[in-house]
Amino acid sequence: MAKHRGPILLDNNAIGDAVDLGVWNALIGAYRGQLETVREVEREAGTYFRELSDPATLMASLKLVQVHDVTPQERNNLAVRTQGIALDPGERDLWANALGRKPGWILCGPDKASMRAAVRLGLAEKLVSLEELLQNAGLSTKGLPDNHTNKWLRRVVGELIVEEILK
Repeated sequence: MAKHRGPILLDNNAIGDAVDLGVWNALIGAYRGQLETVREVEREAGTYFRELSDPATLMASLKLVQVHDVTPQERNNLAVRTQGIALDPGERDLWANALGRKPGWILCGPDKASMRAAVRLGLAEKLVSLEELLQNAGLSTKGLPDNHTNKWLRRVVGELIVEEILK
């Protein structure tokens, strides 16, 4: 896949692992102006950053990511469509925001509940691995956990699609 040109929604798992791998700032630079998240994920990431060795720099880096607020109505709309899926607050708000978007966005978040929501919503094709984002930006994927690889993403999405069909 060529480097994506539209909005890239990130969940806390993607942000945290990019920081842990030392590619967070490079990712921000490679996708300047494209990285987006929601207020709840920003809060989750900030909580995580404060535990690391350079919290001030990491907290400042969040200013380079566009952050969206989510309304109760957006959350309710999502809840109706994803009933029975246990999304954490950040994932919930990320998908609530995603539902109201115009085409052209993708979402990076390796949590299985989030991926299950994507399948249920008919948006599995919007999922992208951190590996793919890094590769397409010419960045290192060394040390990337399995749950951030293309292979893992495609396998799990396939399993979730089958589970949804058999329900």
